[in-house]
Amino acid sequence: MGGGHSESEEFPMTRIRRTSLLRVAVLLAALSLTACTAASTSAPPTAAPVSTTAPAKPAPAAVSPAAAGSPSASPASAGSPVAAAPLPTVGKAPAGKKIGLALSTLNNPFFVSLRDGAQIAADQAGVQLVVADGANDSARQADEIANFITQQLSVMLVNPTDSDAVIPSVQKANDAKIPVIALDRASNGGALASFIASNNVVAGRDAAQLLLEAVPQGAKVAMLVGVPGASAARDRGQGFTDALADKTMNSKGATLVTQQVANFDRGQAL
Repeated sequence: MGGGHSESEEFPMTRIRRTSLLRVAVLLAALSLTACTAASTSAPPTAAPVSTTAPAKPAPAAVSPAAAGSPSASPASAGSPVAAAPLPTVGKAPAGKKIGLALSTLNNPFFVSLRDGAQIAADQAGVQLVVADGANDSARQADEIANFITQQLSVMLVNPTDSDAVIPSVQKANDAKIPVIALDRASNGGALASFIASNNVVAGRDAAQLLLEAVPQGAKVAMLVGVPGASAARDRGQGFTDALADKTMNSKGATLVTQQVANFDRGQAL
């Protein structure tokens, strides 16, 4: 809760739609930049990041047994099979292009699904996708991004392990004229071509609302925090604590009594 859950702890419909929306947005943005870099390889990255917020919202639920649904999801009865939204047909990119995908971890079903969707789109476009698993280690991710720069990739998609620790890597990519797109978690510095994410503050508030509906008057609640340096963890925590401070929303007078770091890991959360 408040960023303390695995990104995949959601209703199946919410998870599938969020994954589909993000991977589609990610790859269309990356392939668009790939085409742009083909036209002008000397063009610098966009100075100001453009935030592309996916309509489906993640549902951080560590204490409550269920996660918030997505308002953009179509109604369906519980247990009904939900098919993942098909990826759009992607046109062919210029020959020889490579896209780097630096993920914070592959020990999480959400990011595995994102990687798989990225690979489908890359195959359709005829580009090489180079995937790196940061294993929730900022130093390791920095080395992986440095390797992307050495390979002179066309575009980099980066899901930071830590929003501050990734800044030097983004800046080095800027110097190398390689566009950087941040995924799900922001970089707190450097120039981003785009930032694609869900609204994590709203997700935290949604989780709090579900919890408040389930607990009795005067309940004492705990919050499991994700990776402390990740913007997703910070924003979800903000949404959750803001909801508890809202007396209209928190009419039961529930109080937050403890917080513990779970690093977006279900095993640690349990």
